[in-house]
Amino acid sequence: MPRAKRPARPPLTPPGEPRNITLLTSLWMLSLLTALACESVAGAAQFYLRQADAEALPVMALAGMMTLASLVTATLTLALTAAVCKLRPVRPPLVLVVVAILAGIMPWLAMLILRFAG
Repeated sequence: MPRAKRPARPPLTPPGEPRNITLLTSLWMLSLLTALACESVAGAAQFYLRQADAEALPVMALAGMMTLASLVTATLTLALTAAVCKLRPVRPPLVLVVVAILAGIMPWLAMLILRFAG
């Protein structure tokens, strides 16, 4: 008895867009979300240190670690934003590009403000 043919699976990537561009876009979104999460945790830890307990060593370590992680991921987000905007045949939404640029610049501005504000 012959087997019934399975219907063909739809392609994972949109037509006309190479898989490496789809991978680049996915990495861009993951780095953006990671940068925003690290920036949020670093900001909350800094706020706690300034408002409640300036001598809390675990919170101080968390703030420093998350600040470093946000600097790295924000820089990666800026680089991937430029690559995605240049390489994708269909440009990403302007709102996402603006949010990615702001998320990439925010930790660097925070470092400058914290450096000069004391």
